[in-house]
Amino acid sequence: MTIPIPLPRLLTPRQSKALVHRRLVSWAAAFPHSEATFQGAIASGNTVVLEYTRNVTHTGPIPTPKGEVVGTGKTASVRGASVIEMRDGKAASCRQYFDLNTLFTQLGLV
Repeated sequence: MTIPIPLPRLLTPRQSKALVHRRLVSWAAAFPHSEATFQGAIASGNTVVLEYTRNVTHTGPIPTPKGEVVGTGKTASVRGASVIEMRDGKAASCRQYFDLNTLFTQLGLV
């Protein structure tokens, strides 16, 4: 039996940039105090991987599909990693991975 998996709607480059910008602005508003401590960096070819711990204070709203979550005033510490693809000496793409469940647990949201 084959189960079809719907593909996400593809965005134009302009739509993608606008979406990324909106998400970055929302997260910056939700966590205006944010500091990262880097534990490691590895480069291979055009790929760079950074491992870090980010310490944040949640004072602004977090937009979610079920509505905004108001600032809790709590701090959290979350491990993460960024995978950066370089092209012509500049970052061409960046994928960030972090533990959202740990973040929301520390903020008392789950």
